[in-house]
Amino acid sequence: MTHYYSKTQTGTIERKTITAHLRGKDIILTTGSGTFSQSRVDPGPRLLIEEATFEPGARVLDLGCGTGVLGIALKATCHQCEMVLTDVNERAVLLAKENAALNKLEVVTVSGDRYEKVTGLFDAIFLNPPQRAGRELCNSMVEQAPEHMKTGGYFWLVCRHQIGGKMFEKKMEEVFGNVETIARQSGYRVYRSRKN
Repeated sequence: MTHYYSKTQTGTIERKTITAHLRGKDIILTTGSGTFSQSRVDPGPRLLIEEATFEPGARVLDLGCGTGVLGIALKATCHQCEMVLTDVNERAVLLAKENAALNKLEVVTVSGDRYEKVTGLFDAIFLNPPQRAGRELCNSMVEQAPEHMKTGGYFWLVCRHQIGGKMFEKKMEEVFGNVETIARQSGYRVYRSRKN
């Protein structure tokens, strides 16, 4: 059995098209079997999308992008930003690339494990951690972030506070020396740390 955090997916892809209103825009998305949140935009990523802030022209990484909803929604409201989307799930990355084209947006899509195939430094990194993949993998996504960030850049993470969020909050404080809660809604919290 494969999971949405597996590199390759078995079986024929079953596609579904959904429309989500995000950051004041209607975003069309094709989702598929073997990817995260196939029938709707999950409330955690939705909260992160709505709360996200960064400067015009920023270089932004959607880490563990799935079918690309976060990176595409952010790019739709910041055309001058460079948006890089990466995921270990090759099917998800294929759909993310298709979704960017569907919404007439230019993004960079990369298939790789964590930061494996991304190059250069980012002003902002966004993560909805794949908790089912295990604590060790998720922690490494936080721990490795600073080496891929510009000084003054921000690392953003969304999680249910009572289901892993407290642990991530502690890990971000440990790694960055700071962490703040940007938003909370329906049990989810958006945490942000700055690379000093």
